[in-house]
Amino acid sequence: MIQKRSVILRAAVVPLLACGLLALAIAADLWAAAVVYGPEYVWRVVAWRDPSPHDDARFPVRHIAASAQPVHFPAVPDGSALVRAAFAHVASAETQPGEILENFLARTQTTSMLVLRDGHLLYEGYFNGHQRDTAQGSFSMAKSVTSLLIGAAIVENKLPSIDTPAQDLLPDVKGLCGSKISLRNLLDMTSGFAIDKGRLFWPFRGPWTDYKLMYFAPDLRAVAAAVRSEYRPGTHFLYDDRNPMLLGMMLEGATHAHVATWLERRLWQPIGAEFSASWSLDSQANGFEKMESGINARPIDFLKIGQLVLRGGVAENGQRLLPESWIEQVTTPTPHVAGWPRGDDFFYGLLWWGFTTGNEPQDVFAEGIFGQVMLVSRAKGIVVLRTGNGDGGVASWPLLLRALANALSGSER
Repeated sequence: MIQKRSVILRAAVVPLLACGLLALAIAADLWAAAVVYGPEYVWRVVAWRDPSPHDDARFPVRHIAASAQPVHFPAVPDGSALVRAAFAHVASAETQPGEILENFLARTQTTSMLVLRDGHLLYEGYFNGHQRDTAQGSFSMAKSVTSLLIGAAIVENKLPSIDTPAQDLLPDVKGLCGSKISLRNLLDMTSGFAIDKGRLFWPFRGPWTDYKLMYFAPDLRAVAAAVRSEYRPGTHFLYDDRNPMLLGMMLEGATHAHVATWLERRLWQPIGAEFSASWSLDSQANGFEKMESGINARPIDFLKIGQLVLRGGVAENGQRLLPESWIEQVTTPTPHVAGWPRGDDFFYGLLWWGFTTGNEPQDVFAEGIFGQVMLVSRAKGIVVLRTGNGDGGVASWPLLLRALANALSGSER
């Protein structure tokens, strides 16, 4: 009987001890992370865990004023019918039998779909609780906007050539010193920075990766300034959010303004933005724009960014905002290097994705998580924007939007 009780006691105590040790390990891990990264960062990782489609409400923001002379694209009366017909021809693999465009968009967590052709609005639809005036987070589409801001600073001689060594502009960033990393490497994601995919806090690997830091840290300048090299610049592709952060720091120094203010002054108001926008910040205390993800705006105004690229850097009012040469570089395929994550049909350059097949100049797109995609086809005169709360099970929104643009390019103009 005594032996039986002993076995029962051990059976009860061992799991309790294991749970206690695990709790202590988690507490030690959280404490160590708080010491290294700060309690605010740890709270964000624990409470928020992952990026959310509603991050514009989580982070503090810096506001961007609308234009005093907003641009309104003229609508094509039968445009929606043209888009529906084009969609019916290209989306059979993605749709359910007999499914029409609007049902497909609602089902796939889409919040907006806009199609612009030759400066005329063919389609404008909003879904899943969103309206025309609902702000939408850009996520990594912000990187492509950053590219345009860099181009604007170069044309005004506030920044030098993109082949200038990055250390000349950020001499206090030790990881850039002697590295031969250029602005071009930062823009092409070929800087070669080392990235920590999981730091070890005894007795298990905690969620304190560089990827988490790049998104949730309350001091993103410090995150960017801590880079260190692993590969020779220009030889290895790695999608690394610290590249646009360093570019944002360069913009701050060159323009003597917040990055959001530079966006407002050089692009947002000149393109005729109808609505005000905002740029999420790492924290109120540090006030640095989340360069990797944080522009929050209405889809109709994101569309105007795409139209600016389509028009070769010229706004709808005829004002040249960016040099043609910058847009040509965006739409010119770049050679693949080690680490390339996509197939041969894609390229990446100046913080824009693009297709290496098809018409000249190449179709390019800005892309963010949750299926944010803005496709610009200069050859076809088409801009297509899709935003969402998720990808909705669609294998590739860029490929789907490109197929839609191809179908529309042959329809009645």
